[in-house]
Amino acid sequence: FLIKGMIAIALASILIVLYVAFRFRKLDSFSLGLMGLLALLHDVLVVFATFIIFNIPLNDAFIAVVLTILGYSINDTVVIYDRIRENKRLLPQNTPIENIVNLSINQSFTRSINTTVSTLIAIFMILIFSIIYGIDSITYFALPMFIGVISGCYSTICIAGPTWVLWEKHKMKKNAALMKKA
Repeated sequence: FLIKGMIAIALASILIVLYVAFRFRKLDSFSLGLMGLLALLHDVLVVFATFIIFNIPLNDAFIAVVLTILGYSINDTVVIYDRIRENKRLLPQNTPIENIVNLSINQSFTRSINTTVSTLIAIFMILIFSIIYGIDSITYFALPMFIGVISGCYSTICIAGPTWVLWEKHKMKKNAALMKKA
């Protein structure tokens, strides 16, 4: 089961990159997809660490939490990518990419935080009741989910966009160096 679950996670990751690449084809979509995947990898590692630290068995709850966090986090990331695309179209052509990404993250920040807090309240209530009533299967899902949602919010705001800026700036430097040689 765990192997099939890991295959599902890998397949979901590939489909996420393809979706982002298709959805943002006017931008450098493949690198956006890869940076989104990097942020998702961060989230999966945080969830995995949560399972290990709290000695929760790696079973179907792990697969369910990881797949849920992948969907939740990429949705938040796509909102910021959407703002990047929109701002890139609206702002002057010579606006630095880091300014566009920073503006986009700032415009989406309140939405990301509000969505995360409302989700965390619901998960926290489920977690409290599962602990009170001793329902381990729910606790084994809700605790990593709670931490994974926090991680997803963090990775969306602090990893996906900024790493894409680093990637784009590196690519610009590389292209400039090639132009000097030519």
